[in-house]
Amino acid sequence: MTAPPVGLYSVKKTNFIDIDPSKPFAWADFLSVVRAGTAARASVSAKRRIDAGHRTLLKLLDDPAVKIYGIHTGFGGLQGEAIADNDLERHQRDLVASHACGVGPEMDKFEVRAMMYLRARQLARGHSGISRRAFNAYLETLNARRPPAVPIQGSVGACGDLIPLAHAGLHVLERIPAGSLGPRDGLALINGTEASLALALLGLEESRHLWRAALQAAAMGLFAVSGKTESWSPEFIRLKKHREMEVAAEDLLHCLGSYRKNGLPQDPYSLRAAVHLLGASLKLLNTAEEMLTAEADSVTDNPVILPRGPSVFHGAHFHGIQVSLAADLSAWAVHLLGLTSERRTDFLLSGRRQLPSMLAARTKSSGLMMLQTVQGALVAENRILAHPASSDSIPLSANQEDVVPMAMGAALKLKNVVANASRVIAVEALAAGRAVVLSGRAKELAAKTNLAPFMERLRRAAGVVLEGEDRGFSMAIEMLALALRRPENIK
Repeated sequence: MTAPPVGLYSVKKTNFIDIDPSKPFAWADFLSVVRAGTAARASVSAKRRIDAGHRTLLKLLDDPAVKIYGIHTGFGGLQGEAIADNDLERHQRDLVASHACGVGPEMDKFEVRAMMYLRARQLARGHSGISRRAFNAYLETLNARRPPAVPIQGSVGACGDLIPLAHAGLHVLERIPAGSLGPRDGLALINGTEASLALALLGLEESRHLWRAALQAAAMGLFAVSGKTESWSPEFIRLKKHREMEVAAEDLLHCLGSYRKNGLPQDPYSLRAAVHLLGASLKLLNTAEEMLTAEADSVTDNPVILPRGPSVFHGAHFHGIQVSLAADLSAWAVHLLGLTSERRTDFLLSGRRQLPSMLAARTKSSGLMMLQTVQGALVAENRILAHPASSDSIPLSANQEDVVPMAMGAALKLKNVVANASRVIAVEALAAGRAVVLSGRAKELAAKTNLAPFMERLRRAAGVVLEGEDRGFSMAIEMLALALRRPENIK
């Protein structure tokens, strides 16, 4: 697998995105709904499957011998409780209300839209037994100008992300008149992995952008210190049998254009082994993406309705271990980007290779010295956050949920790791650009390399601090960090 083209993570410009269960997950559709706020609607295929699934559920319920979890029973450790047929709607509404118990700060609008879009895609597969009325209400809530308020803490990703999905579900149920709720509509709204999956996919999207930014910053830094390119040569790199290393080497050399330099002294590992480090990070991100997009195309409910038979299967498709592992892998990959970025920054500030110490613009000035301290603090924090959430479990619900994946915790950690690493890489990018400017090689960079657009991004985000130090760096770093992990924000 290679580094995906940058355009893969671009927003599709359209009036509607069709939710079509016959088509695989597409980044362009996902980002159009999530980032651009494009309305989602059910395709003809989705409507047919939803209606067929609901009819199948009603047919199953016609048989008094059939008992289905969550319809005729309580939930979790209370599944032994029997529910009367005349109490089914209240049971579904009470379920959503009782599970809407999240705490902490609210998910941002992108995260809520991502969660609801992913859940809508899952419901459209027709295996949840949801009624068309409830599904339409779900899309109306997704497409509303103001998304539901959803606290971000509380889910362990075990029986799906019940709590955050329930907060959105409350808003959906408000659109459905009393007496018209389907027998499984409440549980169908909340029983899946889509909250943690949403955060993990958004974290992966930003991680991809950050990987490319780290590569460009490394290339610019190598140019600034007149570093060696022989360790990135294709014929040399192919001796290692890791395709992602070849991708990193190709991209680095493309960034450097016609600039080439060989011989001694050897550069430090953070430059000389940049291909190895970036390649390893890319492999983790590729693996994580494979896991997350497969989850996005999966049925994540329980129980699951199958039209043939008809039949109902009770299982654990809501278990978020795939999401948890993928988010942990992504966090490791991004942490690796950050810690090697800090090392390259140290070399740029060291006063070697005819660059001023600390890249100070004036004699006796501190230059970027304290920005490396900021990097150290952020890398140290990410070192803690990179510990895998999936490595532990806390049994819950009277031991009925005795192995839980901590998927939401893993996705939240990824979100924080990406934010921290983006600031670390922003400091490196600022240092690399500043080194080029202070050494008087900006014109040479533009003439010999393909890094001029990256330098322009630095100038637009960093402003005057790219060359001077008569004002604080904080705003420039925040602007640049955001531009690196979400390139559309450079505008």
